Amino acid sequence: MKRKLPVVTAFLLCLGLTGCGGDSREDLARGVVNQMEAAATDVGNIKKRVNEAVEKSKKDGSALDLTEAYKATDQLRATGKKTQEQKQRIDQLQRTPLTAEEKEELAKNSNIKGRLNDAYSGLVKEKRALNDALVEAEKLDRERKVPELREKIREAEGAFESLARPGA
Repeated sequence: MKRKLPVVTAFLLCLGLTGCGGDSREDLARGVVNQMEAAATDVGNIKKRVNEAVEKSKKDGSALDLTEAYKATDQLRATGKKTQEQKQRIDQLQRTPLTAEEKEELAKNSNIKGRLNDAYSGLVKEKRALNDALVEAEKLDRERKVPELREKIREAEGAFESLARPGA
């Protein structure tokens, strides 16, 4: 899980930096940033659900119930699909190269690079926090539900992973 995140985010970073220019290119670059921010939010929601399940289990000594965390992975999967659609639009637009003037104008008028770095940092932070929450949940997991949740997260991240493959 940790290995996929840097690959996916580096790919999205490259998409945001190489595919932007002009109004529609800048819009697509902003869309990449928005998708990264949405993915970070989705990962944060999964983490929140895991933490809630851990707290409840500790409080009343019940079995760890990760049902809500399982459901939260569906939103991450949906964000991945939207990101794939965004990549297709970027690929179509990249067929027409940017002129030097367009690149210069974009660099002057856009703060995409800073937003992209911020979005990447936020995503990495949320992934680390989720992993920490899962480690904590494993300590209480008598029924071995955490590996199942990890698998659902991997499946949800599959859409992002496919973006990082050449020719995807």
